[in-house]
Amino acid sequence: MEFNNYIITVKHDRGVTHIHTVWSDEAGVKQFIMREERCPESAIIAVRFAGRVGEKPRWASLADLQPDECAALLDFARANGRCWKSKLNKGWLVAKYPGPLQAIRNRLGPTWLRELRLPRE
Repeated sequence: MEFNNYIITVKHDRGVTHIHTVWSDEAGVKQFIMREERCPESAIIAVRFAGRVGEKPRWASLADLQPDECAALLDFARANGRCWKSKLNKGWLVAKYPGPLQAIRNRLGPTWLRELRLPRE
């Protein structure tokens, strides 16, 4: 049996939690999280594949984004220069950027942003 790394984002009454785990399939990891975190499936915001066990994990990628989110993020990065991640993260704390940028934060979180590396232009 082959095992994979997954990053699961769960919304609780105490906030959003990112859980890193190893499991054989996405359906199984959802069942595990629902049982261990005592939450309904609707509380699971995202389940992201992060690579196979034994391989270097793929923590964050533009492939995790919807097309409109990707375009908004790249536009923001170009417009804000070298410190774009810091500015976006600070804006996320006060919901300064509605629409696709805030949707990225709600779905993937600040950890995802920190681990993201944009391709060189």
